[in-house]
Amino acid sequence: MQSKIMSMIEMITGKVLGFAVYVTAQVIILPLYFNTHIPLSQNIQIGLMFSLLAMIKSYGVRRLFNWMQWGRNNER
Repeated sequence: MQSKIMSMIEMITGKVLGFAVYVTAQVIILPLYFNTHIPLSQNIQIGLMFSLLAMIKSYGVRRLFNWMQWGRNNER
C-alpha cells in the first residue's frame, strides 16, 4: 500500500507534468491549427485552469469509486 506522502508526491508530479504538457500543446497546436497566437502568459493561465479542472475531476472520480467500493457507511 502506498503511503500518504508518496500519494501526494505522485499527485503533484502528475499535475506538474500535465501542466507542462497542456502549455506546450497550446503553444504548438493553437497557431498551427487555429491560426491563434496567444502570449505565453495567457497560455500559462489557460494551462493552470485546465490543471485545476483536472484536479477537481480526479478527486471526484476517486471519491466516487471509493464510495462504490466501501459504501456510504465507511466515509471519513
